[in-house]
Amino acid sequence: TLGVSESPSIFLRGMAGSRIPVVVAHGEGRVVYEQGPSWLRHSASGCAACHGRDGEGRTVRAGAVVGSAPPLTAAALAARGYDEASLLAAITTGVDPLGRPLNTYMPRWHFTQREARALLHYLEHL
Repeated sequence: TLGVSESPSIFLRGMAGSRIPVVVAHGEGRVVYEQGPSWLRHSASGCAACHGRDGEGRTVRAGAVVGSAPPLTAAALAARGYDEASLLAAITTGVDPLGRPLNTYMPRWHFTQREARALLHYLEHL
């Protein structure tokens, strides 16, 4: 992980003291998932492949399949009823806050507690 220091960068505003996970191509730091699209295994972009680098959501096209990946900003997640526990449940087991199954294209990610905390912290700042 990388530590974030005070910075004048607008991209790091409010993140001083945070730790950011670093995913690398040789597998160290790679988060494992099951289900979801097979092409994602060969992508280094993880969630951003579908939800966008800024977490604003987007339309996803994979061959003949077209779908919508919802926004992951803190405001958008809160508006859909997510808290930390229900968001982690959605990401790891594929159910929304009301217990409904998510789309089968949504991967079921496997995290350590440390990775989960880092992800939640990151999403809070989108």
